[in-house]
Amino acid sequence: MISELLNMAKKELSGTVTQNTELNQEQAEKTIDIGGNTLFEGVQQQVMSGNLPQLMSLFSGGLSDTSQLMSNPIVSGMVSTFVQRVVSQLGISEEKATSAVNFVLPHLLSFFTKQVSQNSGNFQNMLGMFGSSSSTNTGNDLTSGLTDMLGGFFKK
Repeated sequence: MISELLNMAKKELSGTVTQNTELNQEQAEKTIDIGGNTLFEGVQQQVMSGNLPQLMSLFSGGLSDTSQLMSNPIVSGMVSTFVQRVVSQLGISEEKATSAVNFVLPHLLSFFTKQVSQNSGNFQNMLGMFGSSSSTNTGNDLTSGLTDMLGGFFKK
C-alpha cells in the first residue's frame, strides 16, 4: 500500500518538483521517495505515541497554509530528518536540500491528505501496516482508535 501511494505521488509531483526546485528529474523522484518514507515513519511514530488528535489535524486538510503546515509539531519534527536524508542520499548541499524539502513536504502532505479524504480505506490500510509492526496490543489499539476516529471524521 505504501509503495503504491508513493508511486502515485511520484507521478503527480515529480514534474512540479523539477520545475520549482533546483533538482533534476532523478533527484526529484528520489526526494519524493525519501519524503514519503520520512512521512510514513513520522506518522508511525505518532500512532505509536498515541498522538491521535494531532494526526487527525494533520490529515484533515485544515492546515492548507504552508507556513501553518510546516509549523505543525509533527511536520516540523520530520523536516530535519528529511533534509539530512536528502543530503546524505543525493549528495547535495544542505541549502539545496532544505529548499527542496520545504517544497516537497507540503505537496506530499497535500497529496496524502487528498488520498485520505477521497478514500479513508487507504489510510486505514496504512494504519494497519503501522500497527502490525508492533508486538503489543497497544500499537494495534492505537491504530484501531485512529482508524475509527478518522473514519468518523471523513464521513460525509
